[in-house]
Amino acid sequence: MAATDAFEWYVASSLRDASPEIQKYVGEQRARLLTLRSEDERKRFVEGFIVGVGEIVKEKSSLA
Repeated sequence: MAATDAFEWYVASSLRDASPEIQKYVGEQRARLLTLRSEDERKRFVEGFIVGVGEIVKEKSSLA
């Protein structure tokens, strides 16, 4: 699976009910992903994104 496809799949399946703040972050990260040249860079970026956004979601849910 291409990194951009993995990114879109993760967003659609795991973040569909995300807050506007997280949706904004996802949009910014999507734009950054599209600027990366190699597939290896994109894969590393998506892996980091999944970990990072998971931590943000956990923080938000623990504060609520």
